[in-house]
Amino acid sequence: DITVSSVPVPPDPGKAGKETIAGIDANTNGVRDDVERFIVFSYPDNTPAHANTRNALFQYAGAAQEGLIVAEDREAARAAGEEVQEAVECGWLVMDNDIDSASRAQNEITAQLLNTVARTKAHSHYSSQLSGKIFHLDSGPISAENCHFEVL
Repeated sequence: DITVSSVPVPPDPGKAGKETIAGIDANTNGVRDDVERFIVFSYPDNTPAHANTRNALFQYAGAAQEGLIVAEDREAARAAGEEVQEAVECGWLVMDNDIDSASRAQNEITAQLLNTVARTKAHSHYSSQLSGKIFHLDSGPISAENCHFEVL
């Protein structure tokens, strides 16, 4: 099967992409190639809405992946948790504060991230490292400062 996209994607990592928790990130953008491909193929248009959604999900995927990689280090895991929280809020912003749609998209990315037993175990350990940590949401409008890219 050939899938065409106007947005560049890295090659499919295949089985090699599942051999480690970190997987393969050929373009070194912080997002595993299989997950990056999933995001691009889910939001393929070159519209500002799709570009913003892709970028927000790349930010989320990179932060969540980092949490898996550093799960053994409590402080690093908590720092990754802060980055995930910013990415969650960024997703809410770029999806027009449609928290249900943003959460659904982020849950789909989480499912892609946890596609091996080792990654699922790392996620469980990462989650336990966040135990007792309080994440703060501002009561005002969500700021584009949470997005690590220029929102279009």
